[in-house]
Amino acid sequence: LKAEKIIFLTDVEGLMLEGRLVKKLDLSEAESLLGKVGAGMDKKLLASVEAIKGGVKEALITSGFIDKPLTKAIKHRVGTVITADQP
Repeated sequence: LKAEKIIFLTDVEGLMLEGRLVKKLDLSEAESLLGKVGAGMDKKLLASVEAIKGGVKEALITSGFIDKPLTKAIKHRVGTVITADQP
C-alpha cells in the first residue's frame, strides 16, 4: 500500500483491554496482543500490523457510530492509533 493511514471502523471505541480504551500502540505492542483480544478485534489488529509492516505509517481503529468518525480518527481524537514507532 502507498497509504499513510488505514482506518478500521467498528462498533466499539477502539481496542479495549480490561474495559479501557487503548489510545496508542507501537508495532511490537500490537503484535504482542494478537490472539489475546476478541476475534473481531484480532482481525483488525492483524490487518493493522500487516499494513504497517507494508509501509503504512499508522493504523486507526475506531467506532463508526460516532459523528464524523474519520475526521476524528485522523486527528487522533478517538479510537486506537497503531504506529511503527513507539507511542
